[in-house]
Amino acid sequence: MINNIFILLFLFLFLSCSTKEKKINDIVKTWSGKEITLPQYLNADSINQDSIWLQLVRKKFKILTIVDSNECTECRLKLFNWRLFIQEMDSLQADVSFLFIIYPNNKSFLTELKEKNKFQYPIFYDDKRQTMKINNFPQHPLFKTFLLDKNNKVLLIGDPSNKPPLWNLYKQIITEKLEPRSPH
Repeated sequence: MINNIFILLFLFLFLSCSTKEKKINDIVKTWSGKEITLPQYLNADSINQDSIWLQLVRKKFKILTIVDSNECTECRLKLFNWRLFIQEMDSLQADVSFLFIIYPNNKSFLTELKEKNKFQYPIFYDDKRQTMKINNFPQHPLFKTFLLDKNNKVLLIGDPSNKPPLWNLYKQIITEKLEPRSPH
């Protein structure tokens, strides 16, 4: 009897892991190469908001992160990690923008969070959730970060903010396509 329970438990764990892996693979296959439609304009939390969005969406690469206020905003954003990623891309002189789109409930909390993490990069507010409605993003928060090319096609999906190997993959894809620098 105990052996039968053990075998059933093993099969359940094996099948659930297999099912989870299949779901992940299905999400990646569905989104790979898919074009994401970005709104023409979103409000930013910074001063020159009219031109910031347009400047950022025209970059060769975009790292798009969608955060729903129903999720733990602080857990999902990991602003300290993103600040380091942005600095790293700046040092590579890569033509990359970081688009943080938030469906906010509490904008003052977001301001405090930015100050706490010394995060200067703009965050965009999508009060009407138009980005989500247009694109029908996956429900799981780990699949709401995308590396996009200049045409907004998905090159990579997944949140690298707490997964160094995934961040390395983001960097690898971007740096492989960097324009060679001219010698001085």
